[in-house]
Amino acid sequence: MPKLYEYLGITFYFYANDHLPIHVHASYGEYETIFELIFKDDALAEVRKRKSAGIEHLPKAKLKDAQAFVEA
Repeated sequence: MPKLYEYLGITFYFYANDHLPIHVHASYGEYETIFELIFKDDALAEVRKRKSAGIEHLPKAKLKDAQAFVEA
């Protein structure tokens, strides 16, 4: 799995040839959140977050940092 970035201890990565919608995994220790990137008219319209199966969401403060990073 290619690592995209590491920011404030949060690792952002993706799986090649993965399913739609386009999404990025963010992990911190044993926690993980998936951020789905929703595009409309070739522009980023929305960032949705969801849990990874069987893994707890990032802790609240790290979730906020990760969301801000993905939206930027």
